[in-house]
Amino acid sequence: MIAKYCRWAFAILALLWPLGGQAWAQAAPAPRQFGLIEIGGSGVKASVVELSTPSPAGEASAIDLKFVRRYPIQNVDPAFKENVPKVAMVIDCLVTDLRARYRLEPLQIYIIAASGLNAGQAGSALRVAVDGIVAGRAGAMTFVSVQEQAQFGFNGVVNCARLAHRRQQTVFIDVGSSEIVAAAAGARSGACGTEHIAALNFGFGVKTAQRAANGHAPTPGQGSDASAIDERIALALREGAQRALRRPRVYFGGGIVWTIATMLHPNQGASYVRLDQGDLARMRAQLEADPLCLTDPAMALRADPECKFVDVNFSAVEAVDQRLRAATDHREIVTSIYTREQLIAGTDILLSLVTQLNLENSEFFFARPALNAWIIGFLLAQESGPQQGEGQAGLAGQNN
Repeated sequence: MIAKYCRWAFAILALLWPLGGQAWAQAAPAPRQFGLIEIGGSGVKASVVELSTPSPAGEASAIDLKFVRRYPIQNVDPAFKENVPKVAMVIDCLVTDLRARYRLEPLQIYIIAASGLNAGQAGSALRVAVDGIVAGRAGAMTFVSVQEQAQFGFNGVVNCARLAHRRQQTVFIDVGSSEIVAAAAGARSGACGTEHIAALNFGFGVKTAQRAANGHAPTPGQGSDASAIDERIALALREGAQRALRRPRVYFGGGIVWTIATMLHPNQGASYVRLDQGDLARMRAQLEADPLCLTDPAMALRADPECKFVDVNFSAVEAVDQRLRAATDHREIVTSIYTREQLIAGTDILLSLVTQLNLENSEFFFARPALNAWIIGFLLAQESGPQQGEGQAGLAGQNN
């Protein structure tokens, strides 16, 4: 079964691979190239990145990176024990391809799992299955803590190489499927990357919002309990956290924010898509009033006048590749990633965060780099040592 899946996956990858990369099989690997496999609440993501050469002093601010390849996300929920064999199979295929295609050594391949998955039998089963199937071919799977995930996410998005001037004015909020985390940098007294990163865990995520609110799984069609979400967020923001996270600029990450940006602004493929409270309110109202537009992609693709959440007809998007990507993303959202109830819960979470953090007058954006942010922050921590922020001591492979 695994071999059959691998053959199928590699055939698809070969068809999608750009013509400019026909010599990959013979090419030697870049000296600082890494394979990153991220296991999160919505599935498995993988990428290949290349780090620039740091300065002789090894300063964090000198390290930059570029993406060589992003693999398509595999939408299999690892939080359920019955899905663990599927997750392991996907990772086996990815590791095989990373080693064959890019000639990566085992310690050049990192497998990182989100903090919210490190609980109960599923977490233990995931570690055993993944480490067993990739033994000797990749680094051991690592669960990051919530604190590390927030800090790595901040350093991955508001990185010293390109956005050092934004670090003190920005809060990064990752609205994930299994957890919501936020991070902001304190005052800088030395080089960029040495400042304290304050991090906060809200204790639930988009796909666990209803369960976190009422103690059991939601019934189909139940929708979101917005007041319970408000209470959970208010509880997390006690003891001064609200003031520490209130900044004039907000970078949002997470699949739900990508979803809203894709559905409301399909013509914007930029790295940073500006959103506002009106966008969130419009998304929420459309979900409540006419869910058919979000569960029937054909209606949106026809730019049905009743589908108010689509502000631009896909066919009017000038760039063909961008139009196809937006249409494909929309189909994936409504068929593979979120249920209507989860879309509502995610939108309620964002509205509550904006209100309770008093961000109405802040500029906020969907940060496309945030889709890979915390695993990038993890890699930067391994390669630069403790200079990329606090809270990273004791991670396997760190240069102390």
